[in-house]
Amino acid sequence: MPFCPSCGKSIGEEDRSCSACGCKLPQVAHRPREIEYLIPLHIIQSFLTLVSWILYIGYWFQISPPPVFYVMSFELTIVSIGIVGFVVIYGYRKRRGWAWNLGIMFPLLEFALAVTSLGYTIDYNLRYPLNSTILERVLRVTAIFLFPTSPIFWIIVIGGIIIYYLTRPSVKQYFGKENRKEDYQPS
Repeated sequence: MPFCPSCGKSIGEEDRSCSACGCKLPQVAHRPREIEYLIPLHIIQSFLTLVSWILYIGYWFQISPPPVFYVMSFELTIVSIGIVGFVVIYGYRKRRGWAWNLGIMFPLLEFALAVTSLGYTIDYNLRYPLNSTILERVLRVTAIFLFPTSPIFWIIVIGGIIIYYLTRPSVKQYFGKENRKEDYQPS
């Protein structure tokens, strides 16, 4: 549900003025085209998140089973992010302000998880060598995460594109997130 840019009260989708303060509301005739770009990007990112992190845990079991707590907490976090990604798509289509917030927050969280996992993987490979030099081990692990055929690479790239589109002025206005002029009056 949209909100009045002047007083912040909730308003109807078709209202032309706010019933609380009487302010004339800016009309958004249609959904911005950036929203139409965000929906498939978010579908792809959510799918890649679920698949890539399951594959990542599978990689660990090939080398040596990681601690059970690590696997359970990590998998629960990743599955939650993937599921919430699909819920955000619903919010995009229904013009929900929470969808914009989650749309910004989750790519940042996925990036942090990718960096954390990369560090953990490099650390593990440095501690338990597989008959290779340190440089070879670091390059091999880095390739798993940052090579363009890696799903994690695409999660990071798509997350950056999602954040770019969500910060466009037309999208912020569509979700009621544009800055109000009275918030920035000089004192």
